Amino acid sequence: MTHRLHSVVVPPNACALRLVRTLKSGKLRVFEAITFPKDPYAGCENLYRRAKDFGHIAKTDGETYGLSDVLDKDGDIISDFWLTRRGFDHLKRKLGCHVEP
Repeated sequence: MTHRLHSVVVPPNACALRLVRTLKSGKLRVFEAITFPKDPYAGCENLYRRAKDFGHIAKTDGETYGLSDVLDKDGDIISDFWLTRRGFDHLKRKLGCHVEP
């Protein structure tokens, strides 16, 4: 699987983050979206910036483990960023993400 890894700027209309991972079976594991009620954009941008600073953003296909969708207020994907396994696990714990029912 080849991914187009890119430099992401969190769009100003970002409201939530949602973790997604492709399982070995090819099925997607989608986690519940997490928003930041006091300032949705700042929360999304802060977590992206921290992930980048800690080296949790995947730079090559070989590093990718999962991704974070960046969602707008309607739940539409407006951006995404690929994560290393360490980054994915860290965000999952930090955000308290649960698999969508």
